[in-house]
Amino acid sequence: MSGVMGMLVLILLGGGVSWVLGPWRRAQGGLWVLLSLVILWAMTWPVDRPVWVVGVPVYVEQPLTLYGVPFVMDERARAGLRLFWWGVGTWGLAALALPAWGRGMGWLVPGLVAFLMAATVQALWAMGVMWALWALAALWVVYGGRPGGGRPAWQWWFPYVMAALLLTTLLIWPDPNRERVAPWRVTVVMIALVLVSGLAPLHVGMAHLGQAGRPLGAAWTWWGHSAMLVVWVGRIGGDPNLQAALDPAWRLLPSLVGVTFVWVGLAAMTAEDLGRLAGQAAVLNTALTWALWLVAPADATRLEWTLFVRWLGLYTTGMALSALMLPSAARTWAAITGWARRRPWAAAAWTVGVATLGGLPFTAGGWLVWSLQDVPPDQQWVRFLALAGSTGLAVGLIRSVLVLWGRLRDPLLPRETGWSKMMVALVASASGLLGLAPEWLARVSRWMW
Repeated sequence: MSGVMGMLVLILLGGGVSWVLGPWRRAQGGLWVLLSLVILWAMTWPVDRPVWVVGVPVYVEQPLTLYGVPFVMDERARAGLRLFWWGVGTWGLAALALPAWGRGMGWLVPGLVAFLMAATVQALWAMGVMWALWALAALWVVYGGRPGGGRPAWQWWFPYVMAALLLTTLLIWPDPNRERVAPWRVTVVMIALVLVSGLAPLHVGMAHLGQAGRPLGAAWTWWGHSAMLVVWVGRIGGDPNLQAALDPAWRLLPSLVGVTFVWVGLAAMTAEDLGRLAGQAAVLNTALTWALWLVAPADATRLEWTLFVRWLGLYTTGMALSALMLPSAARTWAAITGWARRRPWAAAAWTVGVATLGGLPFTAGGWLVWSLQDVPPDQQWVRFLALAGSTGLAVGLIRSVLVLWGRLRDPLLPRETGWSKMMVALVASASGLLGLAPEWLARVSRWMW
């Protein structure tokens, strides 16, 4: 049995058990935590010999061929899957602590299967199709199986569809008399990379996910996008014929990063919805992460801790939103005025999470902006635009905090108690302390790898 087939069987079995456990969300969350730990352990299995599982030999890197397309659990796929399952386990842990936070986990299986196939597919043209399928499956997870807004859904899915259509043109039969790959193929790959980068002007769908979807489902989807980029860039950079696609992309992406900083900073200043502000913070953090990757693309340590900061900020914000909101409650300023007076720890976690994503000082994300001092002299404008974007997000965050701590309009709003209070207090404290201890931030980030 190949590694891809083994993980596929495990996901389907886990999904079946999860469906049976549907009424018991705490047990469902525990199941996904256990499954995440098993798969994270499986990512460390040796690749030079079979591993026996229940009497069946599993060859981790043995190809699985479907309709002539090879799927292989190679080193790049394992790196992306390892990051991805960290996100699944985090969501499951939150659901284990508070069952209400597990809404949407019952729809995980399509997203997990789609990501597995997208991460392990070897043909670049098929990768675009697989990522488009994952983006579609992610909508089911974010909205928890209920219909979502048509426009936000299309804005999220559109870049993936365009990338898939572009990459399928690579199937055009190459000229056998040419020793080098045709230039138009390199251009197609470069444009597809830009389309799925999550940067302006195609970032709108990512920002809208936080407004209409489940908070932890949106955090899981944003994190899956980050794991996707790790696999995607690794695939392109590992192909000698397509490495040239990274050069023009690396020249274009700094400009898109700068536009994203300004665009998101202005949008965050005027946002009047907590979910929308969380989405803007996630996009801004995407731009910060790209900026640091572009400064030192071969620096593995920087890749590790930028992704850890992103994971920390996304799930802190997702848990805070889950703890703040009542079922079917609106997230606009008018609906949440004074809520922090009854749910102070959730408000604290919200503040720390958004500040981390925005790269504000005294948080783990503050070190992202600080590291931009390494930007080459001819690209110092990126650093100043990053400061401008973070400042805009800070204004939006301050506005949200003032609203949360304003006059309480709903005297019957229940206070946070029990596991919810304990969980958000622990998350807020841990996120804040890691921001004050960069050496621990770097040390903990290695766990993901």
